[in-house]
Formats: sequence, structure tokens, C-alpha cells
Amino acid sequence: KYHHAVVDGARAIHLAQSMLSKSPRARVHDSPLSIEAGNRYRERLQHDTQGYTDTELRNVADFLKAQFDTSVQLFGALKKFTGAWIKRSGPLMMPFMEVPQSSINTQVDGARRFVAQSWPFERVRAIGRVFDGTFNDAVLAVCAGTLRLYLANHAQVPEKSLKAMVPISLRREGDLDASNAVGFLSADLATNIADAGERFSAIQASAHAGKQFFHDLSANEAQLVSILLQVPAMLLLPLGLMSRLPPYNTVISNVPGPRQPMYWNGARLAGMYPASVVTEGIALNITMVTYNKNIDFGFMACRRSLPQAQRLIDYMEQAIVELEQAAGIVE
Repeated sequence: KYHHAVVDGARAIHLAQSMLSKSPRARVHDSPLSIEAGNRYRERLQHDTQGYTDTELRNVADFLKAQFDTSVQLFGALKKFTGAWIKRSGPLMMPFMEVPQSSINTQVDGARRFVAQSWPFERVRAIGRVFDGTFNDAVLAVCAGTLRLYLANHAQVPEKSLKAMVPISLRREGDLDASNAVGFLSADLATNIADAGERFSAIQASAHAGKQFFHDLSANEAQLVSILLQVPAMLLLPLGLMSRLPPYNTVISNVPGPRQPMYWNGARLAGMYPASVVTEGIALNITMVTYNKNIDFGFMACRRSLPQAQRLIDYMEQAIVELEQAAGIVE
């Protein structure tokens, strides 16, 4: 258990893998937080890496460039951030833009409900392929369908579509030291669209616009923009206004994990279910880890704000079936 201010999702996976092994015969005696375990894990990664990749060379170039033009990076970040806000059109979403009020956006208390479930990785990826989208597009569409069904049965689906804050990793390849290296894009979940196929297309367009926005930034600009995106929320949080002026409706985070079975002293790791955090005004967090052949979902909710949160796993299965039917995978 750790505070999210110290470790992001990608770093957490690295920590977990430092104490795990691909072999059931391997034996580990050190704490995963020990220097010895960390050094062994670094050696394993270095052993798997052959030569320098284009990404690594670009990282070095970015680092050297950053030493000489920090002011230029800041100016560029401010210019692109302001331009995105002024434009306010097309599929690109920004925090606070057209974010509806919903039962998810309330003041939270100390009681939590944690729900976990796994689905086959290939089942969700197949949906993305049929719609000519990515795995991440499919995950967002599944979560959007889940939230639409939950609100339809327990509250009310807002006329405007829900928006999600989606963390994206800014961690450079091979970087095991940075505690947090994450940016944030705002995605339109298109929950106001009843047809699952049309909803997928709208989500795909929004996610692509957000990724393109960050793709056009340098590494430093992306980090600066991510900070700028959080400033308004940080000002509203201590004033208790997050539930009245939510920057987004929920958080949906996808953390890539090991794609093969892992073991700890001979014991097979069954699943990796992330228990993330909810904050004032954002009463639901959906985080998932891709592990082995599954996607392990963890839903963290404020118990008072989201009654019967355990039904989310039923609605997620229903949302997957709806997308499979829209894609023609099942009848």
C-alpha cells in the first residue's frame, strides 16, 4: 500500500515485478523495496534490451535540449494549452469543458466500496479491431457503456455525455526512478449516445484528438501542460467546489502489466486488481491492469454516492456484449 503522490501506476508495476519471477522455481528473499531487489530487476531489464532504440536516443536528445531552452518549453506549453482552450471545438476535450453534473460527482465520505473482476484480454481487443480502433479505445467504450447502464438503472443519464480523466504515461523507456511521470487527457465517453457502435466512434475520435495533442508536445511541454490542466482543480478542491464544478466525471486508468504468468516463491500470481483512489467530487475510479491473458479491473467508489456499486461488474459484462453485438462478433 502506498500513496499515489509517491508512485504512479507504471512504477507500481515495476515494483511488483521486482519481487516476482517468470519461473515457479525462483526463490526471492528480499523485500521488493530493497536495493538488492531493485538492482536485480534492473539487470533483468538490461539483459532483455538489445542496443539503443530510437526512443532512447530521442530521450537523450530531449534531455540535452531541455537543459538549454526551459523557457522556450514553458512558452510552447502555455501557447498550446491556451490554444486548445480557445478553440473549444471538435473532438478534443479539456477539463471543465461540457462536463455535466451527475450522481458520480458528489462530496465523498470515508466509506468505500471496492469491486474487482477479470475479463479476457482478447475479448476486449477484438472489439477494438473490428471498429478499427485501439485496445484503449475499446476499454474506454466498455467503461462508457458500463456507466451509462449504471446511471440508467440507479440514477439518471445526463443529457450531456460524461467526461473521463485518462492518465497517460510520460515515463521514458527504461525509467525506473521517476516516482510519477504521468500526463492527463480528457476523453468524451459519449454516454448520451444509445447506439454502442456510434458511441465507440465518438469515443475513438475524442481519444485520438487527445493523444494527438500530447504527441505534438515535447516531453517537457507535456509535463508542463499536465500540471496546467490540474491547477484549476487544485484551487477548487480546498474550497469544496469540486462537486459543483467538476473538471471531469470520473477517472479511467489502464496500466500495462506483465503479459505472462508471474510467480512469487513458487506461488502463481492469480490477478492484479488495482485499488486506486476517489477524490472530493469524483466518487468513482476505474483502474485496470493487463496481466497474463486477462484485464483485471478494480472499481473504487464512495459507498454513499454510488449505491450498489457491486452491480458495476454486471453492467460491464452487459456493455461488452452490447459492443460485441454492434461489432457483429456475436448475434
